[in-house]
Amino acid sequence: MTKRIPRDADEIVYPKCRLTEMGKEYVGTMNVTESGSPCLRWDSPAVTSSFLDVGKGFDKYMFYYEHFLSQDPSLHENFCRNPTSNTGPWCFIRTSDGITWEKCSIPLCDDLGAPECKLTQKGAEYIGARNRALSGSPCMSWSSTSGANALYAFWKQTFPDSITASHNYCRNPNGKMGGPWCIVSDAESSEEAWGYCDVQFCEMEQKEMTCEIEGCCQPSEP
Repeated sequence: MTKRIPRDADEIVYPKCRLTEMGKEYVGTMNVTESGSPCLRWDSPAVTSSFLDVGKGFDKYMFYYEHFLSQDPSLHENFCRNPTSNTGPWCFIRTSDGITWEKCSIPLCDDLGAPECKLTQKGAEYIGARNRALSGSPCMSWSSTSGANALYAFWKQTFPDSITASHNYCRNPNGKMGGPWCIVSDAESSEEAWGYCDVQFCEMEQKEMTCEIEGCCQPSEP
C-alpha cells in the first residue's frame, strides 16, 4: 500500500524542500544557484573531468559516482544536490574563470517529519524510521555491528543522513535496485546478513510525481 504525503496549498512540502540542515536527502528539481546561475549536469564532461580540482569535499579514494544517492550522477541531472556532505545543496556552475561551485537556496520544509515512503525506485533518499526487514527481523545498528560498520565506512558519503550509535533504520547507501535495506542477524548461523525493507512508494498524483522527480514540470497557464 502506498503512503500519502499530506498537501496544503500554503505548505512547502518534500521533495520541494529539504528535511535536514545538510539536505543530503533533497531530490527536488531546483537547478539554479543563490545568484541565479544555471547548474551544470552532474554527469557532464566539464564536471567529471574537473571535480577534484574544484574541490568541495570529494573523496579522491572514491569513484565520482559513489558520492551520489543511488550511485548514479545521471539520475540527478543538473539539480541542486549535496553529494559531499557539505552545509547544504549546491551545484557546479560555469564562470568566465572556468568551472566552480555555488550554494543553492533550498528552503527547509514546513513539516520536518520524514515521510515513511520513498519517491524513487531505489529509495536512496529515504530517511524514515522503519527498522525491520521484510522477514520481520529487527535491523542492526549501522555503526555497532562489524559488517554494517564496515559498509558504513565505505558508503558513508551516500547515506542520506548522519549515522549515530543508535541508527538502525532502513537505508540504501549502495543503490540496490530493490530499495532500502538493512543488516540483520541470521538466526540459523548467528552471522550478519541483510534484507530488504518494506518501504512503499509515496502516494502522489502520477503527473506530479513525474514532474517533481524527473524535472519535466511545465509552467501553469495563466
